[in-house]
Amino acid sequence: MSSLRLLPEDLDKLVYSIKNRFGIVLGSDIQKAREKAALLVRDLSQDLDERQDKIVTWIIERSDRTFVEVISPYITVGETYFFRDRKILSSFKEDILPSLVSSPKRPIKVWSAGCSTGEEPYTLAMIMEDSTLGLGGGFRVYGTDLNESSLKKARRGIYGKWSFRGMNDTEITRYFDPFEDGFFQVKGRYRSAVSFDSANLVASATPWRSGEIDVIFCRNVMMYFDDDSRKKVLEGFLEALSPEGWLVVAACETSLMEESHFYPVHLGGQTFFRPFESEPPFCAFPSEVGGESHESPWGNENDDDYEEYETGLYEPLPVDPRADSTEPEADIPDIGLIHSLADRGETERALELCLSLGNSTDPYIHYLTSIIYQDMGDLDGAKETLRKALFLDPSFVMAHYSLLGIAISEGNQRERSRHVRNLRELLLGMPGEETVPYGDGATAKDLLSALNNL
Repeated sequence: MSSLRLLPEDLDKLVYSIKNRFGIVLGSDIQKAREKAALLVRDLSQDLDERQDKIVTWIIERSDRTFVEVISPYITVGETYFFRDRKILSSFKEDILPSLVSSPKRPIKVWSAGCSTGEEPYTLAMIMEDSTLGLGGGFRVYGTDLNESSLKKARRGIYGKWSFRGMNDTEITRYFDPFEDGFFQVKGRYRSAVSFDSANLVASATPWRSGEIDVIFCRNVMMYFDDDSRKKVLEGFLEALSPEGWLVVAACETSLMEESHFYPVHLGGQTFFRPFESEPPFCAFPSEVGGESHESPWGNENDDDYEEYETGLYEPLPVDPRADSTEPEADIPDIGLIHSLADRGETERALELCLSLGNSTDPYIHYLTSIIYQDMGDLDGAKETLRKALFLDPSFVMAHYSLLGIAISEGNQRERSRHVRNLRELLLGMPGEETVPYGDGATAKDLLSALNNL
């Protein structure tokens, strides 16, 4: 359709509209947000076979369910797999579940907010179903997401190898039944324990009664929200959680919780959150089971006499997890080591280290992961991580270039044409002699020449 150049004021309206209705920030600054909005319009224009100016009007004016179903795959990231982040899941099984079993016998209710295609809620059901604690009151897992197409896949419970990269063959046999063409379906007893529904965390009221939910998993979701939307979502979580409830977020999101009405709890080297039972948010809480402290759980940056809590169930949350002196520096994978392993052909070890950084907001981490996947012949994995890189940085030229190469190898003419257009526009906006980041010394002019020779 039309390739007209959208005006900055039109792009700003789109950016505001998406942030206002979905809470999603399209870019870290106004220029990146406009670039992402322009890509969104261009992709929708191509896929819906409609003029770009019509797409702009449609996004700004529409708010019905059909609109949400169509646009949600373009503004959300569906990066997930079974048994993702074993350390967090181990703490859920070994520490959080026992604390809930001690409560009056009623169903334990767990909410996976932003569940994408369902791998997380099914994982939680598998853990709870197999628990040796004797969950006398039973349990129920609820998965919600904005993307209706993802929910349709979740309800079917049918998955391919890309969703099993956190599992071994024994676990796959234990939790899944073979399906067609190399796919597997979640066993019936786990599917029956999980319900799925659509929900906009920002625009919709919480679907639960006050205090109804025991645990909320919301990982790698709030990092895409602006401050106001994040505050609104957390207020909804606070309303939904029981006073003894738990909130689980991604490691890279813990610093976003500092102004919330939740306090941090460290279990097994991981940080979880629980609701304050009274105002103000910075009230005292036990530093050890049965003990009390009158210090702020977040610490006091201006108090030179501040002392850390004694080691126990509760510990202060470090401002920067990588700077926490209690964590050995060796636990943080080194990018240089990943490169070295990949160069030596130790791709499985290199991939393992990359996946341990999967929560990173650095687009290069996901680009590097995609290169390793390509070396291993896993093009689905490569495409997924490249999309994650482009979500974080829509102007990442080499990520577009890699997707173009995959489209060519797969004979996908439509995707090939799309990536050629995207690349040409990005490269024409750069000085010809400018070196393309991560392009092994290639300039914008070099890549344009390569495009023209395709």
